Amino acid sequence: SMAAPHVAGVVALLWSAQPSLRGDIDATEALLRKTATPLTNADTCGGVAVGATPNNTFGYGLINAQAAVQAALALTLKTVSPLTATVGEVVTVTLTLAASAALTDTTLALALPAALQFVSALPAPVAQGSVISWVVPSLAAGTATTFTLSVKTTDVCQCVLTPTATQAGKPIGWSSLPTQIRVTYAKTYWFPLMFY
Repeated sequence: SMAAPHVAGVVALLWSAQPSLRGDIDATEALLRKTATPLTNADTCGGVAVGATPNNTFGYGLINAQAAVQAALALTLKTVSPLTATVGEVVTVTLTLAASAALTDTTLALALPAALQFVSALPAPVAQGSVISWVVPSLAAGTATTFTLSVKTTDVCQCVLTPTATQAGKPIGWSSLPTQIRVTYAKTYWFPLMFY
């Protein structure tokens, strides 16, 4: 079948355009399905209703390379945080979510490493255990929204913050690099005293 090389070629394009998708099979597959051009016919096949997508004749439809790449580049995340902090310090991380295409029902989630304790965030997030998330009902093309997150450092670490995004519950690809905060103990200075 020529479907396999066509899909492999589009995956290569996607991963080249959006490196954060590399190796993320679930997000890549969800993106290909979401952007495919639906194809249907008037036949019922295997109990699938006429006009339904996916169906047993065309699957999700015709792969659309341009739509897939545009969707992969639709969302970018810029994260700014202190590079270093000391144990017990409260640090603030700023996340800016920008859309080049209109997005709806988007969720941004961030799992905090064990050495970081949630303090506060704006706008108010949903906090479930160590996972902090924000729901963005809509984001117009060419706009951005900013979130701030304050955490307290509780232990030494090379903490990595890797936000994830979903749209309507499905993973979406985006341009983002993990943010690292190096947490160390506060420096202590000792002055030797010498007696004669």
